[in-house]
Amino acid sequence: MHIFKLTAISLISLSLVNNVYAEVAECIQAKTRTTSCPHYIIRSINTDNPHYQGKALCICLTDFLPSNNPTEKERSNLEKNLEQAQKDYQISREDLLALISGK
Repeated sequence: MHIFKLTAISLISLSLVNNVYAEVAECIQAKTRTTSCPHYIIRSINTDNPHYQGKALCICLTDFLPSNNPTEKERSNLEKNLEQAQKDYQISREDLLALISGK
């Protein structure tokens, strides 16, 4: 009986994990990215956007977070990445920043 409960719990857990990943269509990243993202996170946000509501979203943090001492060029590139992602993924700046910050 104990083994049956553990198996049932494991199957339910796997089902839930698969459902979350099934909702992740693509990773929000810079349009200029040509390699896989070295630092991404999957999270959900509270949003009124029906396209992203109740879904786990992937975002490449590398493309949107500055280094410890960003140069003016890096700041400019980060701003361009944010603006381009808003257009490409039809996401508001507020929602994009919530994804990045986790708040």
